[in-house]
Amino acid sequence: MKPNDTSTSWRAHGLHGAVTALALASALVLQAGCGGSPFSDVEEKIDCAVFNCKDSELLQSDALSPHAVILGQDGLLNVSVSVGQSANLLTRIRLTGADRLYAQTDSQRIELRDSDGRGSSYTGQLPTSQAQPNISIILERRGEQHVNSVTLPKSFSVLSPIGPVNLGRSAGKLMVQLGQEAGSSVDNRSNLRCKRADGSSFSGGMSDAVSLPFLIENQAGTPWLRINTLDLDLALNEHSRSLDKTTPNLSPVQSCEIDVSWRVFRMGSTASTLSRYTTVRGERAARQSISYDARL
Repeated sequence: MKPNDTSTSWRAHGLHGAVTALALASALVLQAGCGGSPFSDVEEKIDCAVFNCKDSELLQSDALSPHAVILGQDGLLNVSVSVGQSANLLTRIRLTGADRLYAQTDSQRIELRDSDGRGSSYTGQLPTSQAQPNISIILERRGEQHVNSVTLPKSFSVLSPIGPVNLGRSAGKLMVQLGQEAGSSVDNRSNLRCKRADGSSFSGGMSDAVSLPFLIENQAGTPWLRINTLDLDLALNEHSRSLDKTTPNLSPVQSCEIDVSWRVFRMGSTASTLSRYTTVRGERAARQSISYDARL
C-alpha cells in the first residue's frame, strides 16, 4: 500500500469512528430527552451480565429464595432482603408485577423498597423497644402471603478486652469475650485499613465480606473467641493479594487498623411454599478496634 493509501485509510477509519461516536451520543441524548436514563440502562445491562437477572412474576413461588438479614441496633430493626432463584447465587430476582416484600412486627408493617432500582436488595427500618423483637419478612404475591420470621437475640457488648487493642504477630493469640446469651451463633464483619511493607496501602470493608478468622474455646463454662495471629496474618495477606492478582510477589502486610463488628445471630423459620434455600437471620452487633502490627 502506498503512503497516501495508508493516510487515506487512517483518515477513513478516524472519520468512521467520529461518525459512530456522534451517532451514539445522539442516541443517548435522544433517549435521555424521552425520559430514559441511558447510563443507568448500560450499567444495568453490565450488572445483569454478571448476575443473571430475572423477573419474579415469571417464576413459581417455590423457585424464589429470599435471603433476609435483620440487624437490631440503636432501637431500630434494619432490614435487607435479596431474592435469588433456588440455590443459584448468581441469579438476581427483581420483584415485578404485583409481587411485594414487607417487614412486620407486632406494632407496624412497612413495604421494603428497592435500594438501587436493580433488585440487588430491598431495605427498610422499623422501630423497636423490645429486648428480643420478633419480625416477619413477607413475600406477597397472587393473593398469598409467604411468611418468614425470626426472633432477634438480646443486645450484647464486648466484655474483654475493653477498649482498643494493640496486637503484634508475636503475641500468638487474642482472646475476646462477648456478653452474648448461651447457645447463640457468632461471626464477624470487619473494615480494614492496611499498609504493606513497601509503603503501599489497601482497604476492605463489610460489603466485601471481610471477616477475621477465629475459634471458639470454652473456659470454665464460658465461651471465648480466639484469634490466632498467624491465621490473622494469613487472612490479611490473602485479602491483599485478592485485590491485585496481577502481582504474584505482592509486598506482605505490615500493619492494619481493623474495625471489627462482632455479630451474634439466630436463624429463623421460613415459608414451606418458598424455595428451601430461603433464609432469614436476626442479629445484633458490637464493635471492637484492633491495631495489628506484623513487625511486633
